[in-house]
Amino acid sequence: MPARLKVQRTRLQSLFASDMAARCQTEFVQANIRYHKSPDVMKSKLSNVSDAKVGCYCGDHTECSLYSFVCSISRKFQSWIDKSAYLKRHNFEIELNENSENILRQCVNYRLGPSMLAKTAKSRVHTACHKVNHGTGNSIVILCEAAGSPIQPGTKVAKSLNKLEDHSDQMRNCKYSENSINHRNARKHALYDIHGRHQEEKDYTKNKLLPVTKNSPMYPKDHSHGRLRKSTRLSNK
Repeated sequence: MPARLKVQRTRLQSLFASDMAARCQTEFVQANIRYHKSPDVMKSKLSNVSDAKVGCYCGDHTECSLYSFVCSISRKFQSWIDKSAYLKRHNFEIELNENSENILRQCVNYRLGPSMLAKTAKSRVHTACHKVNHGTGNSIVILCEAAGSPIQPGTKVAKSLNKLEDHSDQMRNCKYSENSINHRNARKHALYDIHGRHQEEKDYTKNKLLPVTKNSPMYPKDHSHGRLRKSTRLSNK
């Protein structure tokens, strides 16, 4: 990790973990959009993505241009790290050696490995893909009809589902528009800059000891017997 102090290294490891999760999720979503009709092809493409990501975090983007769905260095596109809201301001790059390569590959396979993709394919991914392909409202209509309980057109339920479908289409178009994506990236950059400056201000600095007061052990109070004799002498005078 490109950090000198332990506090900085720990914070950078946390940012790297968040970036790795976001990268894997984005790669999977983009692969699903392109190859949702061919699961075997999608798994093959994602296996190449896993190899490209190991080199990407080590500064080598050669395979990213060939296999990655979100990272490509050219005149029009930036690398994933240059666009990342987590690692952009840290000039992040991991030294490539056998140990770091094995650790990175384990991190990638934890989310995009063959076993994880098989588990995902057997669980919620079918429902999510069905909604993406047909829309939220239409997906409910199709599933109800397949279950033997069709929704009659013109009913309140059908009208509500049509409104839900229109709202989903509007939100989807807004979410993936260029202005919306740029706005979210700019907001992430601003929030992480604020967080980084705040963490730097909280770092430990020397010479912040409390000043010594007269009530401290270095300045003990007068003994009670001494105060009593002093008061007695004053009264005799």
